[in-house]
This record gives sequence, structure tokens and C-alpha cells, in this order.
Amino acid sequence: HTTLMAPRTEQKPLLPTPSHAKILQSSVLPLDPSSVSDNVRSLLPFGVYWYNPACNNHIFVSSISALTMTGMNENFFLHPMQPEVREELLAAQQYLLWELTTIASIDARETRGVPAAHLKGHVPLLARSKPTKRGVPAANKSITAWMKIEIFGDDSKADEQAELIAHIINGGFTHLWLELCHNHKLGPRAQNPQGAEQLATQVANFTAQLHAAAEQQKATPPALLAGMIVDHNMPQEVPVEQQAVDVFGKHYGDLIAPLNQEFWQDEVVESFRRLATVWKQEAQLPLDGIVIDGEMYWRESMSTYSGVLGFNEATSSELKLENRAASLGKSLRQGLEGCIKNCQIGLYLPNLQSNWFYTGLYRGLGATDPLMLFTFNSEFEEYKPWFKAKGINATHHTVVMLSKLRAQQDVRFISDALKNNDGVWLNRFSKFVGTFDEGDVEAPRLDAQEKSEVMELQRKLTD
Repeated sequence: HTTLMAPRTEQKPLLPTPSHAKILQSSVLPLDPSSVSDNVRSLLPFGVYWYNPACNNHIFVSSISALTMTGMNENFFLHPMQPEVREELLAAQQYLLWELTTIASIDARETRGVPAAHLKGHVPLLARSKPTKRGVPAANKSITAWMKIEIFGDDSKADEQAELIAHIINGGFTHLWLELCHNHKLGPRAQNPQGAEQLATQVANFTAQLHAAAEQQKATPPALLAGMIVDHNMPQEVPVEQQAVDVFGKHYGDLIAPLNQEFWQDEVVESFRRLATVWKQEAQLPLDGIVIDGEMYWRESMSTYSGVLGFNEATSSELKLENRAASLGKSLRQGLEGCIKNCQIGLYLPNLQSNWFYTGLYRGLGATDPLMLFTFNSEFEEYKPWFKAKGINATHHTVVMLSKLRAQQDVRFISDALKNNDGVWLNRFSKFVGTFDEGDVEAPRLDAQEKSEVMELQRKLTD
């Protein structure tokens, strides 16, 4: 399993199979796959090797995708959710590189250019230790539901509303990340101001039902975080004086410069301030914080800010840019804390990022209290030293797609994710009710009884 995809029963090999290799008089690598698990063996080979006697050289062909699970920018299709599988993949790839080095050092003329498979006797096998199981128990960690509340503006969907509320209470969620897109309806740059009244109705109905259900069940309601999308109001043709410019002088016509203070204050702080006013008038539960969705869904140039942006004659170093981004993040936190007391702040990005802009933004947003990072990354433990060295105060929350849930025992995906992260978030939890399309990765594969059972088991994880 990866964060996005379930295992495929039929996989087309990325590289030649052993039978192809035999025709080519070559060999697939690694030479000795016997010591790896079935999970990893199904992803082999990592490369194909042959010796070219005409030129007396060694040729190795691989795919760059084989290494895409090795860094922060994980591949949703290839990166395994389980850290022990990831460690085993990395160990197998390290072993492959060692094999190549050893093979290349052998005088192929002495072996008459035979395929590498016949050189096993010349390549001593390294002892490979089994991956270490990591993680701590799930207790006292957070479980967040990312969801829409649009159905709470539709009186004809009363049954679905009640069912969703019941699952929220039954599931023991600590946080709800509500995709309100309030900046799109209430902000200074709002492109959909006519949606403000409907938003107020949805907030009023949702919080009233959640409050009533929590009181009836004598349960603590989850913390409510308002979700907004950074580029929702960003025009497709940004004025020239606001455009992002890269180190090569290229202007990005659909992208506002990353350090544009006015833009961030309008979209994040002022929009939230206006929501807090509406919330106070309409809601029956407090507003506890915000999640800034930093993925830019409607930009053609890039979906997250690149590290090559922002350089000019006045700011020519990454450290200066990083410090400016940290100042921006800190000012946003101060502004948000001025809107509501004890404001919890989250930031969503598809992956953990390490360029100057996000490193600084992380640091600033986590200046006083931990920043909640929501991503599709399954790996975080290995990056904790980097975060600490950068002075970033943050917790990491990995995703569990609802399509992972096909039977009661699949609550293990949530349990395992909690062991190796500070929390998990369930993607598009509003799809936990109603019917689903089999191809929809955001929908569960459970009947009504199984849904209730999975939520009960989830609640016990953090008791």
C-alpha cells in the first residue's frame, strides 16, 4: 500500500523481466533477491545489466522512478506506507549499487563477457539486517477528518447529515478540518461573495447538530478548524508588479510572488477574521483554528512555490529569503491569534517541502505553538532531526484514504499510521455517507454496519 494506491494484482514491469534478460544475454539486478520479502520482490528488478565485449564496457539501465521514495517529496504511487517496507526497499537499492560497483571492478575479459548472473561467485553476499520496527502506541495522538459541510445547507439530506454526525461522534475524532473556503466567500479578494449567506447557514446547521449529538452522547466534540485554499482568489493574470519571478528572470503570469505580504494578510488573516465574526453569530460550537491549504490547484505554472523564486539584487541568498518567509509566517500567526484565542494552525501541502519559502514559513507559523502539518508523506521520523536543526516547531499528520477501508480489520491502516506520525487525517470524510463509485479513491468500501464498527475501533485507538 502507498498513501494513495492499494497494491495492484497485475503489474507491468518497469524493466525487462528475467526472460527478456536471458534473450539479451544480460542479467536483472539485484543478483540475489532471495533475502527480500515478497512485497519488495514484487517490485524487482531495479535494473538490467549486460557486458558489451565489443567495447569492453558494462551497461546498466534503470528507471528514475525506482528512487522516488527516498526523499521528502514522496511518490504517491510508489512510496510504501509501512516504514519497514520502505527501509527494506532502500536496503535493496543500496545492495544493488554495491553489486554494480563490485561487478564493474571485475575484469570481464577474464570471464569472457558472460552475463552478470554467472558472476555470483565473484560477488560475495553482504549480510543484510532486517528492518527495525519503529513507532510508538497511538494513544494521545490526533485523528482529523478533512470534510465538506455542504450537505448541511440542503434540507433534503437530513438523513445523510444525521449519519455523518453520528460517525463523527462515534469515531472519536480530535479535529475536524472543514473545507469552508471562507476566503473565497468572505475575504477582501472574494470571488464568490454570494456564497457567504449559504456558508453561514451550513455552519449554523452543522454546529447545532454536532453540539446536540455530543451532549446526548456525553462526548467531547472535536476541535473545529476552518479550511481555506491559498490560490482560490488568485487571478489567472497577476498584475506585473505582483508576479512571481525566478532566479533566471522569468515572470509567472498566473502566480503571485511568495513573499507578497498584502496577499497573505488578505487571504489568510483578514478572511479568517471575517469568518470568526460570522461564526460567533451563527455557530453553537467554538471555532478552534485554521488549516491553510497551500496546494495551488488552479495555477498552470506550479502547484507549490518553487525554491528558484524570489531571488533579486536585494535578496540574493537563500538564508535571507528563508528569514523573510519566517517573518511572514510569524506575522500570519500573530494575526490569526488576534482573531480567536488559542488559535490552532495547520498547513496542508501534498508533500513535506524543504526549500527556503516553506522552511521559513514552517518556522514562522510554529513560532509559539506547534504547527500542524498535513501531507501525503508516510515518512516523518527520518526528517525530525532536519526539522529540529531548522528550529521548526511542528507535528506531522499523514493521510489515510477512505478507499483503504474495505473491512473492519482495515482500521490497522489508521493504527499503523498513528504509530509513526503525530496524527492522521482521513481524506474527504464527508464521503463516509452515501453511495460510492468503485474507482473513487476518496470513498470507503464498507456497508453501513462496517462503517459503524470501523469508527468504534478508531475511537479506541486514542482512548
